[in-house]
Amino acid sequence: MSDSDKSRRHPLTRLPVIAVVLVSLGAVIGGGAYWAMGEEEPVQKHCEGYLKREAISLLAGGDPGDYEPSWTTYVDATGGSKYPAAKERGDLSRCGVSLPNGDVAEFRTSTAWEEGPYRPAPIGANWYNDATPLGSGVSGWTEQGYGVVLLPDACAEKFPSQGEPVQVALKLRQAYWGNLPAPPQSDLAKALVSYASTMAELEGCGAKDFRLTGDAPEKPSPQPLPDGDHCALPGFIVPRPQDSGPALEQTVVGSAGDSWSCVVGRELDGEEPQPAVAFALSTHQQALDRYDPATHRDNENTRAELVTCAGKEYLAILVFGAEDAEDPSPHMEQGQKLAETRLKSKEELYQDFLAAAKTSLGCPAAPGR
Repeated sequence: MSDSDKSRRHPLTRLPVIAVVLVSLGAVIGGGAYWAMGEEEPVQKHCEGYLKREAISLLAGGDPGDYEPSWTTYVDATGGSKYPAAKERGDLSRCGVSLPNGDVAEFRTSTAWEEGPYRPAPIGANWYNDATPLGSGVSGWTEQGYGVVLLPDACAEKFPSQGEPVQVALKLRQAYWGNLPAPPQSDLAKALVSYASTMAELEGCGAKDFRLTGDAPEKPSPQPLPDGDHCALPGFIVPRPQDSGPALEQTVVGSAGDSWSCVVGRELDGEEPQPAVAFALSTHQQALDRYDPATHRDNENTRAELVTCAGKEYLAILVFGAEDAEDPSPHMEQGQKLAETRLKSKEELYQDFLAAAKTSLGCPAAPGR
């Protein structure tokens, strides 16, 4: 989610329950237009086959309602796109369903994006402040009213994605903007992975381990930065020596054996958080396979590399302030300023993070550190 997206969120009164909807081509290109569904019912093997009533119940606070999903497909039988705009965006299909609480859930299947937390591409530290990993060895994340999951690798050959990885995104249109209460992230994750795993099974590319084996974590409340062992890493110190000023905060989420991240900054639970730095570890093979050192070579604020500890490979990432240090949004500019004035230099911080992470994961730090 971009910073401008978050700044536009504002509360509204409860929306009335709306009719079953069909996502129009206008929604694909950004118009977001809907109209009441007057077409024949969707094909069973498509949306209705992927979407279970239990998933809708999770998104609607336990009320399964009386719904009928609408289905829009963007590719024909040969794999060619029906709509040039959809092809450019990598869209493969989209299913929208009205919820009993008045929200609209959209399940969008597309070729995978290159960006996102716990993946190898450079992003701003604010992503890690918003997102939490799915856990259970499943590659993806959730945030307020939104989530993304990568399908198993075999699905790249089952979908017309030219061999690229395929992802499913779930967006609750009103909860995402803060107009309606969002369901717990664990419930959103269950609904997302239910849809994605059923889709993979029906398309013949499912995997036994493509399941949530526990609750996805909720976004944690920030805590004051302790005197030592920052980000719960023994011996790790983030600020520069003799740092002074308003107290910094940290949020730590996930598990280093799956996906883990830590954000340090100010007002991390406010409307305009100021994340100064983010650290992340991922063991997901899909992320490791797509890592390219050249991705980070020309990015001023991102450092990443593959490390091996106790026979297990990790992608270690540091994000120092904003993605683009020359043009951050206002609160990211404050985070960037915090990073530059109160933290160790990014190179020193990165090396200290790697050393502390390796020790915590069970492999010794490099000699001399």
